Amino acid sequence: MLAYEGPDGELTLTPSLAQVCAFLDRGADYWEGGSGSALLAEVELREPGYQMFFDRPVLHLIGHPPYGFCLVYALPDRRYVTDNEAAPDSPPIKHYCGGEPEFFPLRHFISRELTEQAIAHFLETQQPTPAVRWKPHLR
Repeated sequence: MLAYEGPDGELTLTPSLAQVCAFLDRGADYWEGGSGSALLAEVELREPGYQMFFDRPVLHLIGHPPYGFCLVYALPDRRYVTDNEAAPDSPPIKHYCGGEPEFFPLRHFISRELTEQAIAHFLETQQPTPAVRWKPHLR
């Protein structure tokens, strides 16, 4: 089953688009705390807890208000990141993921509206949406 895991580690099983979008509206404390990122992935409930499957499509979400969201679509052998060609050149955005600073070009952040479209498409197809541009992510 598909699940949403937030930066705080909270798991939402078979989330609806409305549920995931409610998480998008949480502020910087939510997005910059905990692990620093959220994801949509296949999970299997186990005793105790659950197992996440990274050998299947995963959509990572990195929210950094006020810049928007950086999305990474991951498959076992490759990753793609959102690419906003309209973003101005600027120094990279510093965001903590897993407690470590990471630096993201501003052009990887997209609007909330496009993020919602990407999530809706992923929830339905587990594929990256054609509504945004994706480029290979080398990390």
